[in-house]
Amino acid sequence: KKKKNFFFESLIKISKKFNQLCEKILDGGKGSIVIHYTDCFNNFSKKKFLREISGLSILFKSEKEGIVNFCDQVSTGQASLIYALLLISFREIIKIKVYILDEFDTNLDPNFQKIFCYLLKQLSSLQIQFLISSYKKNFLSIGDKWFGVSFQLTGSLLANIDKKTALKFVSKTFV
Repeated sequence: KKKKNFFFESLIKISKKFNQLCEKILDGGKGSIVIHYTDCFNNFSKKKFLREISGLSILFKSEKEGIVNFCDQVSTGQASLIYALLLISFREIIKIKVYILDEFDTNLDPNFQKIFCYLLKQLSSLQIQFLISSYKKNFLSIGDKWFGVSFQLTGSLLANIDKKTALKFVSKTFV
Protein backbone atom coordinates (compact mmCIF):
# COMPACT_ATOMS: atom_id res chain seq x y z
CA LYS A 1 0.00 0.00 0.00
CA LYS A 2 2.89 2.36 0.82
CA LYS A 3 4.47 1.74 -2.62
CA LYS A 4 1.13 2.27 -4.30
CA ASN A 5 0.63 5.59 -2.50
CA PHE A 6 4.14 6.72 -3.45
CA PHE A 7 3.45 5.76 -7.07
CA PHE A 8 0.21 7.77 -7.28
CA GLU A 9 1.61 10.78 -5.37
CA SER A 10 4.64 10.82 -7.66
CA LEU A 11 2.52 10.45 -10.76
CA ILE A 12 0.35 13.40 -9.71
CA LYS A 13 3.43 15.60 -9.12
CA ILE A 14 5.00 14.60 -12.45
CA SER A 15 1.72 15.13 -14.31
CA LYS A 16 1.24 18.61 -12.80
CA LYS A 17 4.79 19.64 -13.76
CA PHE A 18 4.36 18.13 -17.23
CA ASN A 19 1.18 20.18 -17.72
CA GLN A 20 2.96 23.36 -16.54
CA LEU A 21 5.79 22.77 -19.03
CA CYS A 22 3.29 22.07 -21.82
CA GLU A 23 1.42 25.31 -21.01
CA LYS A 24 4.67 27.26 -21.16
CA ILE A 25 6.31 25.59 -24.15
CA LEU A 26 3.23 24.82 -26.26
CA ASP A 27 1.77 28.33 -25.95
CA GLY A 28 -1.02 27.53 -23.52
CA GLY A 29 -1.19 23.86 -24.45
CA LYS A 30 -2.01 21.07 -22.01
CA GLY A 31 -0.32 17.83 -21.02
CA SER A 32 -1.49 14.89 -18.98
CA ILE A 33 -0.51 11.37 -17.97
CA VAL A 34 -3.39 8.90 -18.19
CA ILE A 35 -3.53 5.62 -16.26
CA HIS A 36 -5.01 2.60 -18.00
CA TYR A 37 -6.75 -0.06 -15.93
CA THR A 38 -7.68 -3.63 -16.72
CA ASP A 39 -10.49 -5.45 -14.99
CA CYS A 40 -9.43 -8.98 -14.06
CA PHE A 41 -11.42 -11.94 -12.81
CA ASN A 42 -10.26 -13.16 -9.38
CA ASN A 43 -10.15 -16.96 -9.53
CA PHE A 44 -9.52 -17.40 -5.82
CA SER A 45 -12.47 -15.60 -4.33
CA LYS A 46 -14.74 -15.94 -7.35
CA LYS A 47 -15.29 -12.18 -7.10
CA LYS A 48 -16.04 -10.62 -10.41
CA PHE A 49 -13.25 -8.10 -10.94
CA LEU A 50 -10.05 -6.63 -9.57
CA ARG A 51 -8.71 -3.44 -11.11
CA GLU A 52 -5.07 -3.53 -12.14
CA ILE A 53 -2.96 -0.85 -13.76
CA SER A 54 -2.11 -1.97 -17.27
CA GLY A 55 -0.22 1.06 -18.57
CA LEU A 56 0.23 4.79 -18.93
CA SER A 57 -0.38 7.11 -21.86
CA ILE A 58 0.79 10.64 -22.48
CA LEU A 59 -1.74 13.10 -23.83
CA PHE A 60 -1.04 16.63 -24.96
CA LYS A 61 -2.69 19.45 -26.82
CA SER A 62 -1.00 22.46 -28.33
CA GLU A 63 -3.14 25.57 -28.23
CA LYS A 64 -2.31 26.24 -31.87
CA GLU A 65 -3.72 22.93 -33.16
CA GLY A 66 -6.38 22.50 -30.48
CA ILE A 67 -6.40 18.71 -30.93
CA VAL A 68 -5.73 16.29 -28.08
CA ASN A 69 -3.14 13.70 -29.14
CA PHE A 70 -1.50 10.59 -27.79
CA CYS A 71 2.27 10.68 -28.35
CA ASP A 72 2.07 7.78 -30.80
CA GLN A 73 -0.27 9.81 -33.04
CA VAL A 74 2.10 12.66 -33.85
CA SER A 75 5.33 13.21 -35.73
CA THR A 76 8.55 11.91 -34.22
CA GLY A 77 9.69 15.51 -33.75
CA GLN A 78 6.63 16.43 -31.70
CA ALA A 79 6.90 13.19 -29.73
CA SER A 80 10.60 13.92 -29.00
CA LEU A 81 9.69 17.29 -27.56
CA ILE A 82 6.85 15.87 -25.46
CA TYR A 83 9.02 13.02 -24.13
CA ALA A 84 11.75 15.51 -23.25
CA LEU A 85 9.21 17.64 -21.33
CA LEU A 86 8.05 14.52 -19.52
CA LEU A 87 11.64 13.58 -18.67
CA ILE A 88 12.25 17.04 -17.22
CA SER A 89 9.01 16.70 -15.22
CA PHE A 90 10.56 13.82 -13.29
CA ARG A 91 12.57 16.46 -11.39
CA GLU A 92 9.50 16.84 -9.19
CA ILE A 93 10.34 13.52 -7.50
CA ILE A 94 14.03 12.98 -8.32
CA LYS A 95 16.30 16.02 -8.33
CA ILE A 96 18.27 15.15 -11.44
CA LYS A 97 21.27 17.43 -11.86
CA VAL A 98 22.59 16.21 -15.22
CA TYR A 99 20.74 15.16 -18.36
CA ILE A 100 22.52 13.44 -21.24
CA LEU A 101 20.71 13.95 -24.54
CA ASP A 102 22.13 12.08 -27.51
CA GLU A 103 20.93 13.55 -30.81
CA PHE A 104 17.40 13.85 -29.44
CA ASP A 105 16.92 16.80 -31.78
CA THR A 106 17.22 14.73 -34.95
CA ASN A 107 13.49 14.87 -35.76
CA LEU A 108 12.64 18.26 -34.27
CA ASP A 109 11.49 20.82 -36.81
CA PRO A 110 13.20 24.26 -36.64
CA ASN A 111 10.37 25.76 -34.57
CA PHE A 112 10.53 23.00 -31.93
CA GLN A 113 14.33 23.28 -31.93
CA LYS A 114 14.08 26.96 -31.01
CA ILE A 115 11.45 26.26 -28.36
CA PHE A 116 13.49 23.49 -26.80
CA CYS A 117 16.70 25.55 -26.88
CA TYR A 118 14.87 28.27 -24.96
CA LEU A 119 13.68 25.72 -22.39
CA LEU A 120 17.16 24.23 -21.94
CA LYS A 121 18.69 27.68 -21.45
CA GLN A 122 16.10 28.51 -18.77
CA LEU A 123 16.59 25.17 -17.00
CA SER A 124 20.37 25.48 -17.05
CA SER A 125 20.02 28.66 -14.99
CA LEU A 126 18.50 26.44 -12.25
CA GLN A 127 21.80 24.56 -11.78
CA ILE A 128 20.82 21.76 -14.17
CA GLN A 129 23.45 20.60 -16.62
CA PHE A 130 22.77 19.25 -20.08
CA LEU A 131 25.30 17.21 -22.02
CA ILE A 132 24.05 17.26 -25.58
CA SER A 133 25.41 15.53 -28.64
CA SER A 134 23.96 17.28 -31.65
CA TYR A 135 24.75 18.34 -35.17
CA LYS A 136 22.17 21.15 -35.19
CA LYS A 137 23.44 24.72 -35.06
CA ASN A 138 20.61 25.83 -32.73
CA PHE A 139 21.79 23.50 -29.99
CA LEU A 140 25.45 24.30 -30.47
CA SER A 141 24.76 28.02 -30.23
CA ILE A 142 23.18 27.81 -26.74
CA GLY A 143 26.05 25.87 -25.21
CA ASP A 144 28.54 27.11 -22.64
CA LYS A 145 31.24 24.53 -23.43
CA TRP A 146 31.96 22.48 -26.51
CA PHE A 147 33.87 19.26 -26.96
CA GLY A 148 35.19 17.49 -30.00
CA VAL A 149 35.88 13.81 -30.40
CA SER A 150 38.78 12.58 -32.48
CA PHE A 151 39.61 8.98 -33.16
CA GLN A 152 43.06 7.69 -32.23
CA LEU A 153 44.63 4.25 -32.57
CA THR A 154 44.12 3.70 -28.84
CA GLY A 155 40.54 4.97 -28.77
CA SER A 156 38.59 8.21 -28.88
CA LEU A 157 40.03 11.47 -27.59
CA LEU A 158 37.69 14.05 -26.07
CA ALA A 159 38.99 17.63 -26.14
CA ASN A 160 37.71 21.10 -25.33
CA ILE A 161 37.00 23.15 -28.46
CA ASP A 162 35.59 26.61 -28.95
CA LYS A 163 32.15 27.47 -30.30
CA LYS A 164 33.51 28.65 -33.65
CA THR A 165 35.26 25.31 -34.24
CA ALA A 166 32.13 23.37 -33.30
CA LEU A 167 29.94 25.41 -35.65
CA LYS A 168 32.50 25.13 -38.43
CA PHE A 169 32.59 21.34 -38.05
CA VAL A 170 28.80 21.08 -38.21
CA SER A 171 28.60 23.43 -41.21
CA LYS A 172 31.15 21.36 -43.16
CA THR A 173 29.90 17.93 -42.16
CA PHE A 174 26.11 18.29 -42.07
CA VAL A 175 25.11 20.65 -44.85
